[in-house]
Amino acid sequence: MPTPHRQSHVLVVLLGALIILNTVQVMLGAQDDLDSGQGESRIATIVLTSDVQAAIDQVLQNPGASSPLDQPDFNPTDYINQLFPNEQSLSNIDDVIAKMECEVGVIDDNIRSVVRGQTNTGQDGRKALEDAQRTIMQLSSQITEIKTRAEKTEDMVKEITRDIKQLDSAKKNLTSAITTLNHLHMLVGGVESLTKLAEKRLYGEVLNPLQAITEVNHHFQQFSEVAHIKTLSDKVAQIHAELATQITEDFKNVFTPGQQNTVKMSLSQLADACRVVSVLEPKVKRDLLKWFINLQLQEYVQLFHENQDIAWLDKIDKRYAWIK
Repeated sequence: MPTPHRQSHVLVVLLGALIILNTVQVMLGAQDDLDSGQGESRIATIVLTSDVQAAIDQVLQNPGASSPLDQPDFNPTDYINQLFPNEQSLSNIDDVIAKMECEVGVIDDNIRSVVRGQTNTGQDGRKALEDAQRTIMQLSSQITEIKTRAEKTEDMVKEITRDIKQLDSAKKNLTSAITTLNHLHMLVGGVESLTKLAEKRLYGEVLNPLQAITEVNHHFQQFSEVAHIKTLSDKVAQIHAELATQITEDFKNVFTPGQQNTVKMSLSQLADACRVVSVLEPKVKRDLLKWFINLQLQEYVQLFHENQDIAWLDKIDKRYAWIK
């Protein structure tokens, strides 16, 4: 049975071990706070109710929450009294001390691991920073190189584009020149063929060349200052005038009674002549229609002249009878 002096000494040692153990746990908690970015001083400890603490431990599944040393309201004296409620319980004090020393050793190992981890973290951080700086320098160099290549490419594209624009302009000019020469060839050949066809009164064959020559001549109006073009344009205008006069005379020869020694035209030739008139100036068509209408109403004008008896309003039925 241990003596009272021996018991007091053991209690003091046990109390000191518990205080050290609690202090170490507080330090570990503070270290965890620093690692998580919470650099504030632990001025006060938040005390939760037992129900709340039990619920938190159940959710977090913290196996150490059942230890009295982890309780926020831990009291070393109460804990020692709980371990040694009477003198008989002091018989296993050596085992308790050994257990406490084992826990202290485990906590010391944890502290060393944390300190070493912090040291390694610092070294890893410096290494990561150096790697990041090196990568940034390489990236900056690559960006500069890409920018230089882009500028060279842009200059090359500008040169190619300038050459393409010159070639495109040359192509347009060449195409325009070829088109103009084709039109000029068509105009020169068309004037001669139209003159011959008009003399033979082949109006069916005159229609298509006349339309083409008229369009080409309109295209060459912008070159009217050129002497040769002006001569050809005057010939085209002369052909138009001759065709208008000739077709008008042909219609008069066909529809005017009493015309002798003239060449009578068929209805198909007159139809072709009408198509040719539609290509000529609108005035030609209006004059021809006006002449034809006056010709058809010539008898009506003579019968119902104002000096005739049947021209009065009471003889209006005579007019309707004549029209029928």
